[in-house]
Amino acid sequence: MGSDLLGTIKPMGDLMFKVLEYLADSKKKTTLLRVIRERMLRELRFNLALLSGINSLIKKKTDPLAVDQRFNMIQQLSTASFDVLVESGIALDDLMPGDLEWNEKDNRYRQRVSKDQTNSDLLERAYHIFRMQKIYAENRIEKRDDSLHYAIWLCQSVLERMKNNVPQ
Repeated sequence: MGSDLLGTIKPMGDLMFKVLEYLADSKKKTTLLRVIRERMLRELRFNLALLSGINSLIKKKTDPLAVDQRFNMIQQLSTASFDVLVESGIALDDLMPGDLEWNEKDNRYRQRVSKDQTNSDLLERAYHIFRMQKIYAENRIEKRDDSLHYAIWLCQSVLERMKNNVPQ
């Protein structure tokens, strides 16, 4: 890579720089995918814990302080690892390959994800929902409680699939 290109890429962050630097080497790409995957797993676990905490504040819906706390907490949902993955140019299928397979306990919101065919589709949907939740919270727009439950369900579904689906 030329120095002009490196100078342009550097501000994107060290991980992003490493992503682009290592893509040419297959073994390094596999290692890099594992690093991104581990970061995303940590991020998803954090988001799930945060969403679960927010869910406990729903019972205090009429308390103005609790409503304000919910908005502030929702804004803390993290999408940094997903953003790095997308910016890197790595296909989502490389991180979460395979077709979606459902089990009995997945039925609650299956209708909402009926157009998703792959694990990576579900991953992308989860991160879109996280972003939407943040936008609503930033603008102080109340969403139905079911919207938060759906985000929790998506997060759990993606975590389960990501834990059981290690790219080769």
